[in-house]
Amino acid sequence: MGKKTFLYDYHARNGQIVEFAGYDMPMSYEGILKEVVATRMSASAFDVGHMGRIIFKGEDAGHFLDYVLTVQASALQPFQAKYSLIADEGGKIIDDAVLMKLNDEKFIIVVNAINKEKDLAWFREKASSYETGIDDMTDETSMIALQGPEAKKVLQPMCDADLGPMRRYRGGIVKVANLECIVSRTGYTGEDGFELIVIEGKRAIEIWVLLIGNGAKPAGLGARDVLRIEAGMPLYGNELIEGISPFEAGLDFAVNLEKGDFIGKRALAVARSRKEKHLVGIKLHEKRVPRKGDPIYIGSLEVGNVTSGTFSPTVNASIAMGYVNAQLQCGAEVFVGVRGQRIPSTITEMPFYDQKVYGWKRESSQPSSSG
Repeated sequence: MGKKTFLYDYHARNGQIVEFAGYDMPMSYEGILKEVVATRMSASAFDVGHMGRIIFKGEDAGHFLDYVLTVQASALQPFQAKYSLIADEGGKIIDDAVLMKLNDEKFIIVVNAINKEKDLAWFREKASSYETGIDDMTDETSMIALQGPEAKKVLQPMCDADLGPMRRYRGGIVKVANLECIVSRTGYTGEDGFELIVIEGKRAIEIWVLLIGNGAKPAGLGARDVLRIEAGMPLYGNELIEGISPFEAGLDFAVNLEKGDFIGKRALAVARSRKEKHLVGIKLHEKRVPRKGDPIYIGSLEVGNVTSGTFSPTVNASIAMGYVNAQLQCGAEVFVGVRGQRIPSTITEMPFYDQKVYGWKRESSQPSSSG
């Protein structure tokens, strides 16, 4: 048996439970593809309470995070969030994370569940010369992601503040169903949406039930994975692994080489000009589903491997992400080896799904939708 989030009892009654990153989590409720469509068309609620939530506080907190992250934490505005990487001295990616500045002396980072203990140990080891407190808030708080074009419509009636002015990657302290939350306009699906860190985690079920009552569909890990692949978003352990540089992963935006010294800076400066391979999107010409590790060929020559694959109901095709030789560009015709068969495929731009491109489909099929 794995660890349980505060919403476990609901999942156990209504969903299919699997073990993930040491937690018992819902894989799906009514079916993965249905939950993907619901997220793209309306709104879905995801329990992301398994993800690590770490508070950094003290007068040196910003400067410490500047040193251990690849972005400049101290330059953020209050309640501004930013995607970042945690790198070691050799420039290898230890983890990816979303950072939010609460105020000049308090920051919160959300990290991958599977890496939380490793990340905490790393931060604490590096913090010895800084006036910075590091608190693991994972077990006392809860976290819910509400994603989809109807997310604001679902959440707003429960809030004591107007969510309209909240821009992407911004947030605030908001009372949701009278419970204090850190609410940010962030997510991992390529949709509009919000993530709520519920300070009093044991009461998160009150918010969850109201979200479902307001029209959000409960969704699990399966849909979350399909959605993030459609959106071209990397996953640690798949696209992000040791030996892959951020520049090969297309994460140049998450590395600020212009700021002062930070862990991994010298190695990353070298890596920027040494891209032997790069992360690409692949669209298969048949509806066979590629999986992590499947080989990618040009003729008989293996030129890369799939890191994530799925069938996408949004683009109605089998899609994958993978690393190929750096000289291979979009439009190249390749084959993906799926269970012994070579499937004709095309290297394509990511994301596979873009709100701007697919929004018209949503509006035409749901004329009454308020988005």
